[in-house]
Amino acid sequence: MFWYGSRHIPCHVETDLIPGLYVPFFYIVDFVHEQTDGSGSPEDKLSTYVLAIMNAGGLVGRIAPAALSDSIGRFNILFPCALLSGVSCLALWLPASYVSAPGGRIALEVTFALSFGFFSGGFIALINPCIAEISKIEEVGSRIGLFYCLISFM
Repeated sequence: MFWYGSRHIPCHVETDLIPGLYVPFFYIVDFVHEQTDGSGSPEDKLSTYVLAIMNAGGLVGRIAPAALSDSIGRFNILFPCALLSGVSCLALWLPASYVSAPGGRIALEVTFALSFGFFSGGFIALINPCIAEISKIEEVGSRIGLFYCLISFM
């Protein structure tokens, strides 16, 4: 019964979406700090707050999409959240290192932190209900356990 979850295709889809999800949480502070000159500018001070800003977006992102998923559907919200968290990395985080104006870079970094926090929070909140939705009641615990075991190595 434990390995049945590893042969189930939707479990593979959900597990394959996870690897890049936590990267911005680990590297955003270092990224913002490296973009500054260390002179005590507002952007230099932002590096201490950018993770808190991302977590504030995640707080709203864990509540709003989960409430919306009851009427629209869990998978119908999960996949756009996963897609938009990746798009926010590509569209907001990567270009932030090429912006030369400090005020523009600060705005881009804060916008990225809020948007990525919101969409990744929605993904994190909805992943367990999606696993439970595709599983029999006696398999829910083993599938969620297998899922978190697999992503712990990524």
